[in-house]
Amino acid sequence: MQVNEREKLEQRALKFSILGAAFFAVIGIFYGLYTHSQSILFDGVYSCISLVMSGVTLWVSKLVVRPDDKRFQYGYTHLEPLLNVIKAMIISATCLYAFTEAVASFLDGGRDVELSSAITYACISTVGSFTFGGIIYFYAKKVDSKLAKIDAVDWLFDGLLSAGILAGFSLAYAVRESEWSQYIPYLDPLLVMILVALFMPIPIKIFHSNIREVLYLAPSQSLQQRLHDNIKASLAAVGLDSFHLRMAKVGREFNLNVYVVMDASAQVSQVGDLDHIRQSISDNLQQVDTDSSSLWLEVMFTADERWVFD
Repeated sequence: MQVNEREKLEQRALKFSILGAAFFAVIGIFYGLYTHSQSILFDGVYSCISLVMSGVTLWVSKLVVRPDDKRFQYGYTHLEPLLNVIKAMIISATCLYAFTEAVASFLDGGRDVELSSAITYACISTVGSFTFGGIIYFYAKKVDSKLAKIDAVDWLFDGLLSAGILAGFSLAYAVRESEWSQYIPYLDPLLVMILVALFMPIPIKIFHSNIREVLYLAPSQSLQQRLHDNIKASLAAVGLDSFHLRMAKVGREFNLNVYVVMDASAQVSQVGDLDHIRQSISDNLQQVDTDSSSLWLEVMFTADERWVFD
């Protein structure tokens, strides 16, 4: 698939996500206020946050594919994990606030909810979330977009949560005239607490995986070893065995610096030989999956180990 086509499909998926977030923000807040349901209002407020973040995500998706310029001489790829970290922090803060409000409401005797309207919203939200999530995930897999995948997982999990709300309100509706009806007011804050508890692992996971890239932490030991073995084989072919690697994955770009220590036995007589070694390293690295769409490779040669940062 051509790069331009991939970018268009990614942005199409993100625009679709914005459309869905706007729709559910409106109906979520409306139904939440109308039914006096904290769980539905929480869903609407969360959709508002998703709407804003999806807009920023769309903007960032256009930036990260730009080439480097005079201001951002290393490109814009670092904005992608940075945005995901901010998104995870905002979602976590929203969840914690909703949880504390739900606990307070539960201890205060719960809330009376208009069950029939709440069930109507839960049906719309469940079907809509799975529909939007499925379509966005299809595009995300097709173009291998991390930004779109996070949005898709968010939608699909929101569908599961909506299904849980639907089940809870349906149960409450079924027992509304029984001896269990006295406990119905506690259901809504209890649902919020359960939803937050189930939802919190998602932003935590997003934060953990992306903060590594923001902080320029090294990739996994297994990937480091595969890269080391690959480059060692390339250099051994020309009689070189002393080198050091520095690497980090940032967004959709993988940065790799190779410091090669030359000695008297090296089979190099002119600058063109060094370029041949670079090309050999670059060609062999195509066999290693770095989970990135581009590789920023720098190969430096020196006879003085002072210039090798180990």
